[in-house]
Formats: sequence, C-alpha cells, structure tokens
Amino acid sequence: MKSRPPHLSPDRLYAETGRLIREARKKKGMTQGRLGASIGLSRTSITNIEKGRQKLLIDTLWVIARVLGVPGHELLPREDSIRAPFGHQLPKDVSPRARRLIEELYQKAIISR
Repeated sequence: MKSRPPHLSPDRLYAETGRLIREARKKKGMTQGRLGASIGLSRTSITNIEKGRQKLLIDTLWVIARVLGVPGHELLPREDSIRAPFGHQLPKDVSPRARRLIEELYQKAIISR
C-alpha cells in the first residue's frame, strides 16, 4: 500500500470538501434534507459530509455537484488548503509521537471551526 505524502491531510481534505459542498448548497438555497433526498442520502449523512466526518465516494461527489448545478471540480479543495501545517516545519528533534499528537490537535481545531 502506498503511503500518503506527509504534507497532505486526509482529514482536512474531507473537511474542506464538506465546506465547499455546504457553501454550494446554501448558494442554491437548498436544505440538507432536500439535497439528501435528491441523492438518496439522509439529512444526517449530508450534515456529516459537510462537517468532514463522513467520507464520500467520488461518484457521490459528482452526483452532489450535478444536483447543486456546479462542476464537480468546484467541490474539491485546492491542495494548499489541505496541507498539514506542521509536518516538515516542526523542529527535527520533535519525536514522531509528539509530531502526530500536534498534527491531530491542530486538525481537530481546524475541523471544529
């Protein structure tokens, strides 16, 4: 299994994708319930997707984009918005365990905003 580049954060990817979906949905004036019903998901699933707590398949993303009337790529964040902010920027003497804990705390703070 290939490892992810150390500077990219999957958690931030889903949080940013969810934020973009929420913005597009609100711009269209659609409720979470209506979006969910349009694509066969519950309102709770849409809430979780928008908060980055629920992962979604690429085909689901494209269906969401179609229903919202936006190109699919507009629901994908730019790479610079999902970079893990610390990773290689921490001092070299920080242990791997401490590095992981710092990243987790930072990502939780970003997601909870």
